[in-house]
Amino acid sequence: MLGYSGANRAETTRKMLDFVNGHEWGLMLLDEVQVVPANNFKKITENIKAHCKLGLTATLVREDGKIDDLHYLIGPKLYEANWIDLQERGYLARVQCIEVWCEMTARFYEEYFRKNEKKGHHMREALYFNNPNKYMACDYLRKVHEERGDKIIIFCDHIFALKIYAKQQNIPYISGEVGERERNNIISQFRDGTEINCIIFSRVGDTSIDIPNANVIIQVASHAGSRR
Repeated sequence: MLGYSGANRAETTRKMLDFVNGHEWGLMLLDEVQVVPANNFKKITENIKAHCKLGLTATLVREDGKIDDLHYLIGPKLYEANWIDLQERGYLARVQCIEVWCEMTARFYEEYFRKNEKKGHHMREALYFNNPNKYMACDYLRKVHEERGDKIIIFCDHIFALKIYAKQQNIPYISGEVGERERNNIISQFRDGTEINCIIFSRVGDTSIDIPNANVIIQVASHAGSRR
């Protein structure tokens, strides 16, 4: 809301923004601080007057080289917890990561190399996100884990691919276009019920989703955030 520069605002929203921008604040607390260097969020640190800024994150990683911008936007890193210690003390789950390589089908592979690496970047991306062999591998893994009684989240940042995965595997999806009521309904059924054991998320599920019983993650498409 604070980074949005459009003219269409509800009256209550405009009043709140005027209040926020019109005061000097003692402390600005920025959760998920790795997003701050993005152009739309960077405006917030410039527009809001605060004597002190403090950023928090469990994943101080960006793939675009802008992570160092935090030094002048927020300040130096003050503290970093050792994730192995946190795991040993039970604060973090023990995670096993497995990379599954899926060869492209011949036609997809041929088309992939036809496209120019710069001008055809989006088409190349779409081809490897929608690789039929990746669909089959994902479907196989989902079925194996569902039979074991696991709760599975599939992450797919490519919206076209997300809808295809959801349709072909008959699982609910959550993206930015899914309303809050429907989103909460899907999450609560997944978390508390037995009918939904697998959901597929776009990047809206990257942070601040409370689903402690999910024990399997399958990542099939990520826009520059795979390490995080």
